[in-house]
Amino acid sequence: MDPWHAPDDLAADIADWLQAHPWAWVIAKGAGAAIFLHMAAHRLDLRIAGAVLIAPQDWLSVHGRLALCDAPLAFPAVLFPADPKGQVVSLRERHLAVSLNAVAGGVVPKRGHMASATVQDLVQARDKQLQAASLDEAAANSASDFRSSTAAMASRTSSMMRLRRWAESLLTSLRIICSPTPRRQKSGWTAKFKMCSRFLCSS
Repeated sequence: MDPWHAPDDLAADIADWLQAHPWAWVIAKGAGAAIFLHMAAHRLDLRIAGAVLIAPQDWLSVHGRLALCDAPLAFPAVLFPADPKGQVVSLRERHLAVSLNAVAGGVVPKRGHMASATVQDLVQARDKQLQAASLDEAAANSASDFRSSTAAMASRTSSMMRLRRWAESLLTSLRIICSPTPRRQKSGWTAKFKMCSRFLCSS
């Protein structure tokens, strides 16, 4: 990492990369660990599978000093001390490992830090955890979709029942309107008028 760059700019670049590559493992060495831990403490929304911290130390540049952040991590981490044999662990490294909830890396194999048995075991355990979480999320989404479809079906059924009741009410109204009404009886003055008309016409 270029010491001429501001720590916030470097942290933003790391965050952008992690956002584009979710569930990645991060390897941070030396002063780069300070930048990464600073970013991880402020970007809890990032999906990080885990981290391997190698001989972490403060970031020193022309912009000043950025001390190692010891806030607990939201993902598993392995911390390797500056001593590649893992025999000499400083008091600060021990305190940092406890604060971060990180696992001690121990001896570094010839094939590199990622080939360490500690890292491999942690990667496998993390993969199983993420797979289980993915299955739980898929099951939850499936249950949510089923509830949504059931609610939509119930809503359609209710609408159809209301439409049916409205149609039955309309048919009943049409039967009443179209049914033949009984012929009204002739009133008294109508009969008298017809009788008078016959009398006049016959005379």
